[in-house]
Amino acid sequence: SGSYWHLGLQPQGQLTKLRPNWQRLQSEFGFPAEWDLGARLERTALQASMQAHGLDANHHKATGWSNAKYQTIIHGDPKPPNFFFQQQPEVACEQSPQLNVGVIDMQWCGCGL
Repeated sequence: SGSYWHLGLQPQGQLTKLRPNWQRLQSEFGFPAEWDLGARLERTALQASMQAHGLDANHHKATGWSNAKYQTIIHGDPKPPNFFFQQQPEVACEQSPQLNVGVIDMQWCGCGL
């Protein structure tokens, strides 16, 4: 999951907007009432964010995070201008050439699953 998706990096009050925004979309697009995605998301978003990122709503490290040993660093804006590739010259004894990778713009970098 992308690092900037963590609730601690979202605007204040984001969760309280889920239900009314979903109700508006439900009305406009005719989604079935039983879907009630806004309410379901509102109930589970904080826990899902904590499980995915190991951080609480205030962006502090959660204690007892069960996924801590599986942490992966995620680049939050993975577009071509942020990655640089350079192929190393081939060495006679190597089967395949080596590739160096450089990454920039790490402001949204964070932990994931």
